[in-house]
Amino acid sequence: MFCVKCGKEFVGGKNSRYCEECKAEKRKENSAKMNVYVQERNKRLGLTNISIYKEDRDLLKSLGAEKGVSIAEIVKELLRK
Repeated sequence: MFCVKCGKEFVGGKNSRYCEECKAEKRKENSAKMNVYVQERNKRLGLTNISIYKEDRDLLKSLGAEKGVSIAEIVKELLRK
């Protein structure tokens, strides 16, 4: 097989398109894009990070899943009460 990015021949699986070097580079690029997206999203929505106990986070997560909303919305709802 040949890498679709660099053209180097490599041994890969049936659906492999990239050599290991290009695959690692692609992962790094995707990670950087995701970090930028998350930062912009958090700024746009006014979200911030807080420290919370794991069991409390798990409870908020399950409440959010039941209602189909995010943890931030559950916290906001609780604070309104």
